Amino acid sequence: MNALTKVLVVLVLLLSVFFAASQVWLYGKRERFGRLYLDEVRARTDLEQKLSKAQADLADVRRAADETKDKLDADLLAARTDLENERARAASLDGQVRQLTAGVQSLSDGAQKLEVALANRDQAIQELNATVVDRDQAIRQNMDKIGELQKAVADRDGTIGTLQHELTETKKVHKAVAESEARLQAIIAELVERGVQVPPVPLPVIDGRVVSVDVEHGVAVVDKGAGAGVKPNTQFTIYDDDGYVSKLVINDVQPDVSLGRIIVLADDKQVKRGDRATTRIP
Repeated sequence: MNALTKVLVVLVLLLSVFFAASQVWLYGKRERFGRLYLDEVRARTDLEQKLSKAQADLADVRRAADETKDKLDADLLAARTDLENERARAASLDGQVRQLTAGVQSLSDGAQKLEVALANRDQAIQELNATVVDRDQAIRQNMDKIGELQKAVADRDGTIGTLQHELTETKKVHKAVAESEARLQAIIAELVERGVQVPPVPLPVIDGRVVSVDVEHGVAVVDKGAGAGVKPNTQFTIYDDDGYVSKLVINDVQPDVSLGRIIVLADDKQVKRGDRATTRIP
């Protein structure tokens, strides 16, 4: 065997070893890749299962999210509606608060005015109490005066009764005197007509005016008194603008005025203030 053959044999042997080693290496690598492939398949299967489960869970989550979103949208809409209602209620409450504030201010002003009115009322009550005290004192004084006046009225009524009786009697007397005067005047006129000289009777001539009349008690006051020559029982004749009214017999004489009883009153006549009073014989 030559060297080339030996070389070839060695090369073939080396190539066989190399091929066997490569086959062993490829086999080991294929086994390793097979295991890796199976691991990858199992891992992919697990991942696909997990993915399916995750997708199912995701679907459930999405459904739950959708339901939650719908619920949240409904709650949000309700919340917005409630918010609008609360805003409207808050606006109404603000208006009510403003009204209440204005009412409170008005009540405060009214309370101040009421306090002033109460102070004025208290002062008025104090003044009224003082007035009541003064009034009670005045009433007591007036009651005393009323008692005195009642006594005076009783005395006056007694005097008036006496005067009325005397006046009635005096009217009768003066009526008779007037009738006698009339008869005397007729006799004097007849004597004058026959030519008989009748001497005049000297009487004081007093002319005055009625200044006061008490129709109820039948008395009158003339503006002539003792200074003009008036005496008790002096008789005045009262005239108005239409003529004779009555006779007035003086009972009480003062320096400037005289009081007398009204007698022989003409029909439908009444003595009035301002009537003329005279002692002249017509």
